[in-house]
Amino acid sequence: MSNYEVGQELAPHTIIAHNYAEASDNKMHSDGTAEDYGYKGGLVPGVGIYGYMTVPIVEALGEDWLAHGHMTGKFIKPIYHEEPVLVTATVAALDPLRISVNIVNQDDMLCAVGEASLPEAHPEVDLVKLPFKDMPDADSKLPAKIESLEDDHLLGSLKYTIDLENTQGEFADFLDEMRDPLALYKSDSPPLHPAVVVAQANQVIMGNINLGPWIHTASDVRHHALPQHGEEVSLQGIVAHSYEKRGHGIVVLNLVALGKEGRLLQHLSHTAIIDPAKAS
Repeated sequence: MSNYEVGQELAPHTIIAHNYAEASDNKMHSDGTAEDYGYKGGLVPGVGIYGYMTVPIVEALGEDWLAHGHMTGKFIKPIYHEEPVLVTATVAALDPLRISVNIVNQDDMLCAVGEASLPEAHPEVDLVKLPFKDMPDADSKLPAKIESLEDDHLLGSLKYTIDLENTQGEFADFLDEMRDPLALYKSDSPPLHPAVVVAQANQVIMGNINLGPWIHTASDVRHHALPQHGEEVSLQGIVAHSYEKRGHGIVVLNLVALGKEGRLLQHLSHTAIIDPAKAS
C-alpha cells in the first residue's frame, strides 16, 4: 500500500456513544443490573463499540476491506450512554497493511483496542468441522456455566437474509444504532455493515445458552466475500474454548457465515462473559 506510511494517522472518528440495547433482554445494558456488577450504568453494547472502530478503516479502505479485510476488537473498559469517545487509527505496518485502532473516552482512558488489516490471503477454514445444526428450543439451551460448554460443542445455527434495500428494515435500523456517518452505507447499492455479523454472533450465543446478564468482550472477524442483497446466510459453528478468569465464566465461539451455495462470507472468533462475577 504505497499511499500509506508507517506511523501515519487516519482520519479520527468522534462519536457520542449510544446504548441502543437498554431495553433488551440482556440487563447488563440497564443501569440497575449493571450497577450490581460494579459498573456505573448500563453498558454500551460491544457490537456498537466494534462498529465505531470500523469507521476510520472503512473510510480509508472502502469495499476492498469490507470484502477481504480482517479486524480484531477487544473491549477492555466500559463505555456508557452519551459518553463522548474518540476512535483513532494508526498505520502499524505495510505489505500487508496493518492498522492499529484504539478508543478512548472523555477522560482519555483506553476503552477498546484492535487491529485492522488487508492480508494477501486468509488462513483456510475447515468447514467440515463447522456444520449446520438446528437452533435448540428454549428448554434445551445450555446453562450459562463453563462446565456445560465443552470444547468443540456444536452450536445451533442462525439463519438470516441480507436486506440492503428496505429503508425501514432490520439492517437499516442497525445503521441507525451504529450512528455510522459514512455515505457508503447510504448509497444506492450499499455494502453490508461489517458489525452486522458480530451482532448476529450475539444472537447465536443467546439462541444456544440460557443467559442472565452477560457481556460481549471481543470479536475477531475475517471477511472472505461481500454478502449480497437477498442472500440467505447461515451462521454456524462450535464452542472453541470456555474458561474462568477473575471469577467470570467466559466462552469463545468459532463461527462461519455461509451464503448462497455455501460460499464463505466471514469467519470469526467471538468472545463473551456468559457468567459474570458480581461486584464484591
